[in-house]
Amino acid sequence: MDVVLINPKFRFGKNKWEVGGRSNSMQPPLDMGWISNLLEKEKISSAIIDANINRYDDNQILRFLKNYKPKIIITTSASYPAYRDLTMKDSCLDTYRNVVKLVKRELPDSFVVLIGPHGTAFPKKTLESTPELDAVVVGESEFTCTELAKQIVNEKSIDGIKNIFYRTKENKFIETEKEGFRDELDEMGIPPYEKLELEKYVDYQFEKTKYRHTAMVSSRGCSFKCIYCFLAMVGNKQRTRSNESVLEEIDLLYNKYGIRHISFIDETFTLFKKRVETICNELIKRNYELTWDCETRTECLPKNLIKLMSQAGCNRILFGIESLSPKIQKTIRKEQKPLQVEEVLKNCKEYGIYPTPAFQLGLPGDSMDTIKENLRRMDKLGVSITLPLISHIFPKTELHEIAKKKGWIKGDSWEELIEVSALVENDFKDRNEFNKALKYYHKKVKLMNMRKNVNYPLILKTIKNKGLFYTIGKGINYLK
Repeated sequence: MDVVLINPKFRFGKNKWEVGGRSNSMQPPLDMGWISNLLEKEKISSAIIDANINRYDDNQILRFLKNYKPKIIITTSASYPAYRDLTMKDSCLDTYRNVVKLVKRELPDSFVVLIGPHGTAFPKKTLESTPELDAVVVGESEFTCTELAKQIVNEKSIDGIKNIFYRTKENKFIETEKEGFRDELDEMGIPPYEKLELEKYVDYQFEKTKYRHTAMVSSRGCSFKCIYCFLAMVGNKQRTRSNESVLEEIDLLYNKYGIRHISFIDETFTLFKKRVETICNELIKRNYELTWDCETRTECLPKNLIKLMSQAGCNRILFGIESLSPKIQKTIRKEQKPLQVEEVLKNCKEYGIYPTPAFQLGLPGDSMDTIKENLRRMDKLGVSITLPLISHIFPKTELHEIAKKKGWIKGDSWEELIEVSALVENDFKDRNEFNKALKYYHKKVKLMNMRKNVNYPLILKTIKNKGLFYTIGKGINYLK
């Protein structure tokens, strides 16, 4: 075997309310599937060991490695959907480090490559912290890994491979020339879902949601300039797959794998409206019993497009609003006027699409006053609000540069980023003060949601079946 791709066993647990934490979303490693496609085109053999969905331990991974004896091992520091919202906790980073160490103990002559956001953010630090690692891919991994594998399999120099940071036999670090992001996403093909063990992921999601669901990518990149967004993996220009390729994949998922809900994990799904109209019209023609959701911005969603998306099966849209304070919106370069947000959310509800506005706390300019301002404006939206997330400072973002210039950050350190996240250029003096503010914010949002979504028949039924004190206790637990 030439190449083995290992998807590590990422931790379970909802640690997104910890600074630097993130949850395991349990979606297929699409990037590894695309790498496998491209390798196959080059007649390079490959296999995928998915320790995440199979929950393989070290001994099980070792049995695969002994059988395959690959020349090259590619592993990742984060599951594919986590590329924009990466964990920074050292205990989580140990997941990929342990895989790398395990591989090198078993196959000391193999060439071990890391893909994902952490090596992209701090390539030199990543190599330094994991001596067993041979190279890091900086940015998008599919085409770079394929070029790298071709050179190694053919026993040629890797000096000319762009977008990598590698270790020489003399333990020196070499950074190669950088190259921009590729526009030819169709060349990667449709993910090889048999290799990705899609059915196991669908079964896992079905246990939670009771419908057959998976994630899909129809474009990459974002053309907007928000100061906090980590786009080093996908770039600051949206690149799209062809409509034909997108629809072919939808057809495959629906007809072969029985998928009945798709989550498009594009950064801004509706940026190119004509493209979305074409996809929606084709879905309407197919008359599938298929629902789907996506993420976009309010300024990219006119009412006529909302109506068409609803007719095509869209039932939920995530909006990264972050803050309804005009002052903060201007600072973070995400100016979405509150009245515009209200109008778009109202239009979604009119056409049966559930709008999910997402917010953050800890952005530059945040304070108890902006929390109260946001709560007042949220109340006018007329929809349930997701609990505000912690604002993180990610490398290679403008917010990271601001923190460095202001002296909050001295070097390339995940520990420093955790220490200062949600505290830069706002009114929260320390972590305790921020945590108190976040707790207050969450409690108020929960109360607001309860008031909007109170279900009197359900409450009376619960009191009748479980008793008054049980029902009161459930309400108190929710507020906690």
